[in-house]
Amino acid sequence: MNRREFMHWAGAGFLASSLPVALAAHSMPTDTTPSTSSTPISSNEGFTAIADLADLRPNESLEVTIGPNKKLIAITGDIEKPESIIAVDPTCTHMGCTVKWNSQSKDYVCPCHRSKFSESGAVVNGPASQPLLTYEVKVESGKILVRAQQ
Repeated sequence: MNRREFMHWAGAGFLASSLPVALAAHSMPTDTTPSTSSTPISSNEGFTAIADLADLRPNESLEVTIGPNKKLIAITGDIEKPESIIAVDPTCTHMGCTVKWNSQSKDYVCPCHRSKFSESGAVVNGPASQPLLTYEVKVESGKILVRAQQ
């Protein structure tokens, strides 16, 4: 093997070994903003109490972290109308970034590629093509309870 062949194979090996690192770095969510966190309060018929109803503010999204895996849930709605309360997983279905609530337009916007989702998690515009994961919600004794939809 001459020097040129050796340099060719060494360069190809270097590129091949660094490709997984580059792909992993590119696909990682860029937003790691801490949220207001809480742990589950109780579990009832598959529902988990995740927040106090009084913590929900008009036109804002309440972000709650639950469980040992630190699952983030975003909650919106009107405390005067408990049936209006919606809970979604704020993880963008396009590339996994955490969407942010826009209180003026009342939708979620992905900071990575600008996908927009309605308050209920439906895709308003892409590049995301799948809606946000939603949770079944009920209010009991001043607590917001959620259950993941199957």
